[in-house]
Amino acid sequence: MLLVLDRLPSAVICSTVAVGRKGKLMSIHFTCPNHACGRAMRAPDGSAGKKARCPSCKTVVTIPVQSEAEEDGTIRLADLPEEDTPQREAGGYEPSAPGPRMQSCPVCGSEYPLGQACPRCRRSRQVPSGSSGWGMRKYLTILVVLIVFGGLLAAAGYVIKLAGETGHQYTRNLMDSKDYAADAACEMNLSSIYRSLKTAAAANEGKFPASLEDLGYASDQLKCPAKDGQKFLYFPGQTEQSPPKNVLVYEITPAHGGKCNVLRVDGSISTLTVEQVNIALGATRRSLERFRK
Repeated sequence: MLLVLDRLPSAVICSTVAVGRKGKLMSIHFTCPNHACGRAMRAPDGSAGKKARCPSCKTVVTIPVQSEAEEDGTIRLADLPEEDTPQREAGGYEPSAPGPRMQSCPVCGSEYPLGQACPRCRRSRQVPSGSSGWGMRKYLTILVVLIVFGGLLAAAGYVIKLAGETGHQYTRNLMDSKDYAADAACEMNLSSIYRSLKTAAAANEGKFPASLEDLGYASDQLKCPAKDGQKFLYFPGQTEQSPPKNVLVYEITPAHGGKCNVLRVDGSISTLTVEQVNIALGATRRSLERFRK
């Protein structure tokens, strides 16, 4: 059978003592032998040698044998090294240092010093004192990491979007440059053809040749160099004295942004829609009919 011991405040002397005056004995005061606990306790007089359980750490202890009182009625400490004996003061004995802070095991309910494992079940360890703010710091750390990670994702998305827009703009500019180069090459071909037509007309009393093949050009020089370009068409039967705005060489395929290039008798080059080209061809045809009459 285990005795139930009373706890003593931490200010009580934590040692094995027996108090007596002329044979009058008092309670037995002692400390828990568990160094991690050190709880001060007291047991009823006459319980020396019996087993008891520490109310703090639940360690089974043997109640020490009480000391006999000195003849002069003073209090004597027993079973302690000399250096552990409290110094006498005018008002009694100096109280020992307070015991460690205790905590309850969430599994078995035992009490044990703060920051240590439960000596009974050893399945739980409380968070040491001063670390209660770790939970909040952990959540704040996670929040900061998420914010930084989200910012990096947003920055990466912006860079990708900017790179995509830049690449699209570059592609569009490149295509525009290619289209511009094709337009310029087409006009250069028409200008070269016009110079050859003028040379042939000067050698033939001002009359233009019957066809473009008479100029001796290669086939690739007699077509539009654009992607959808076709072979140039020729309006024969005209002279240098024909109306200057008559169509001389033209294309019917809209290879220049939906429009066609037209070379006129006076050497000018116009970029017209297909409908406008047909109107210009009709005007040229009527002018030639009037000239024949």
